[in-house]
Amino acid sequence: MKPVSIAWGLLVSLGGVFLSIPLQSSETPTAPSEKVFIEVFPSEEIGRVNPHVYGHFLEHIYHSVVDGLDGQKVRNRSFEESVAKGLWRMEDNVLRQDSLADNVHLEFGDANWRDYEFSLEARKIAGAEGFLIIVRSPEPGDLYWWNLGGWGNRQHGLEAKKNERQSPAGARQPGNITAGKWYRIKLRVEGDHIEGFLDGKKLLDVRDKRYSRGKAGVGTWRTRAEFRNVKVSSLDGSVLLANLPELSREPMLAANWEAYDEGPGKAAYALDPGNPVNSKICQRVDLPHKAWHGVQQKRFAVLSSETHRGSVFLRCRGFSGQATVKLVSSDGLLLSDANINGVEQEWREFPFVLKPRKPDQNASLVFSFRGPGTIWIDQVTLWSQSSLASGGFRPDLLDAVQGLQPPIIRWPGGCFAERYRWRDSIGPQNKRTSFLNVVWGEMDDGGFGTDEFVRLCRTVRAAPLIVLNLGTHEDPSLTEEYLQEALDWIAYCNADADTPMGRLRARNGHPQPYHVPYWELDNETWHMGVEAYARRVELFSRAIRQRFPTLKLFACGSGGFNEKWNRRLLELAAEHFDYLSIHHYENPDRFRQGPLAYETFWKKTRDAIESSANPNIKIAITEWNAQSTDWRTGLYAAGLLNAMERQCGVVAMASPALFIRQVTAPAWDNAFINHDHYRWFPAPNYVVMKLYRQHFAPRVLRTECSGPLNVVAGFTEDKKTVVLKVVNPTAKNIGAAIRLGEGFRPKSATILRLQAELNDRNTLEQPNRIKPKQEGRVQVGSNFPCDLPPYSVTLLELR
Repeated sequence: MKPVSIAWGLLVSLGGVFLSIPLQSSETPTAPSEKVFIEVFPSEEIGRVNPHVYGHFLEHIYHSVVDGLDGQKVRNRSFEESVAKGLWRMEDNVLRQDSLADNVHLEFGDANWRDYEFSLEARKIAGAEGFLIIVRSPEPGDLYWWNLGGWGNRQHGLEAKKNERQSPAGARQPGNITAGKWYRIKLRVEGDHIEGFLDGKKLLDVRDKRYSRGKAGVGTWRTRAEFRNVKVSSLDGSVLLANLPELSREPMLAANWEAYDEGPGKAAYALDPGNPVNSKICQRVDLPHKAWHGVQQKRFAVLSSETHRGSVFLRCRGFSGQATVKLVSSDGLLLSDANINGVEQEWREFPFVLKPRKPDQNASLVFSFRGPGTIWIDQVTLWSQSSLASGGFRPDLLDAVQGLQPPIIRWPGGCFAERYRWRDSIGPQNKRTSFLNVVWGEMDDGGFGTDEFVRLCRTVRAAPLIVLNLGTHEDPSLTEEYLQEALDWIAYCNADADTPMGRLRARNGHPQPYHVPYWELDNETWHMGVEAYARRVELFSRAIRQRFPTLKLFACGSGGFNEKWNRRLLELAAEHFDYLSIHHYENPDRFRQGPLAYETFWKKTRDAIESSANPNIKIAITEWNAQSTDWRTGLYAAGLLNAMERQCGVVAMASPALFIRQVTAPAWDNAFINHDHYRWFPAPNYVVMKLYRQHFAPRVLRTECSGPLNVVAGFTEDKKTVVLKVVNPTAKNIGAAIRLGEGFRPKSATILRLQAELNDRNTLEQPNRIKPKQEGRVQVGSNFPCDLPPYSVTLLELR
């Protein structure tokens, strides 16, 4: 970060004589290059800011929760995550795939195959869709697949994939796949011509030039299936492949877990779908004779002498040896261990306590067994004493959340919410079901559900806002099922303990209702069209309000600047919701004009609301941010928050995204709280929002400004302090003449300043490069000049 250049001074009127009082500066002040005025009118309050505009949004994305805020340290504790790659096995020349994950596929053959016929038989065992029949896969993630029974088992269609992202290659047609039936399938590729036959009937005939060569293969999407009689032939009839491929004999270990072999021989590892403790998979270890083998997970930060409590579920066959759990330091030293006794043929939970002898930022958790025999492992947990004392949250990330004083938190998504089933994540931890987070490519272990979210809200004193899944990605025939699920979720949170859902909540340890007041009717429903969504809003709203008439409902509004969606939704369903939930993500280079453009859009939306059947609707900006973690994001956040306060008459709630993100995540580098497994740093948007929240002044005052500054001013509740927030988004040093109108005469001022170069940022190694600096406390009058440095956010508290 370059040295901060501050040019600032106050002229104080003492008996008609103005004295210049320069504030602390690291360099000689620079002469202002532009003159503007800022006028604040303390006698003219124009509205009141709802503190909910300083809300936040906790989505399960990029380890915001699992391996993030959740204090449970073990990653992939139910051994489910590798299921996303498929559970393939060979039985009597039949290839079987048992994972219900999305986007599971297996390619075989030669990447240089060009023109050929690929024939096989396929049978659906269970699941939501049908088969994926692959041709011309030149590289991993690049291919054509014929999606049979796709899109909710309603259509067939050819798709081309590039880097695991699919796009249409020809028109779809109606069709479905029936479970239990063997289908005869053939794909023929010649030049750019692709033909497909199902049970001898030609259903596919398209031309596409994207791939001219590649392997063949099979796959599934949320479906378990079997494949047999696989054959690939060149167009002259010569056989290229006549047998199913032998599967890899490499150890099959769940993601985040590694083999642990100590002594002679190696154990055999497999992911076993038979009789897991919970969810779908457990880890199997076949032990050789008289040697220590097992599984381990690395990257645990442990403190010296801090107690760690955990448990593991085990069962065995033909095993009568020894079992142990231990923490091992990054340099191989034993930090702590405990024996496990009494492993039997049936599942049993084994609690353990570990107390490290010294701290280590990258320790390993090891479960080792001395055979022979077979061990099955499932549902492993590990909690530090400090996380248990913090209510089950990682202490440093909980502190980070509390630092923002969020008045409301939206959860569980986002795209995550669109497929989330709330019942999977309540009750005893070892009974919960893992959830494949399709959009973000992560397996959620279900450990952080409704009860944990409400506990978080109560810990940080935030109101909960829950996003309902209306089933918009499912067949419309399931709408009533999703409606009942939504009503049950609301009842689980809000009904008395003498009702069915209240009794369920009480059995889970929470007899008193949660009184969750805010509920959103799904997320980003643009894929279904506004007319269909409006009908869904009316259906769900009527049912919810009949049983829970005091709840406040949010309906999905626009993404970006889509005035047409908002106006049509208001025309069709305005009387059925209280908040219009809108989203917008900005190019960080538009940190200056972006807030003003979005403010203009809110004004147009306000006009549409006022002319609707429900003029009392408020805007909730439930996702907003600029896509960066450098200082541009700080300038954008400050400008947008100023705009929200100016438009307090219609903007009543907001929650940016992302909230929390692990720094190793592959995308969305815009989070407020950024962490690895033991540290975190605040991005500039966090720094700005914390500063503004700490100096909240809800009584908005009329202001006028003649220049390019972004300005808002307000009284604190007691009207003893005026808070003036000024963003200078330009590269110029601006000299401002500040005037205070009648009704308020300050005696002193505190000036807090944020300034940085546009590409400056905080990091794990330097978490405080960008932070507020107090520039002094001085006596002021009703008129004073000040200099506003380039790319700066300045907050003045006038008392």
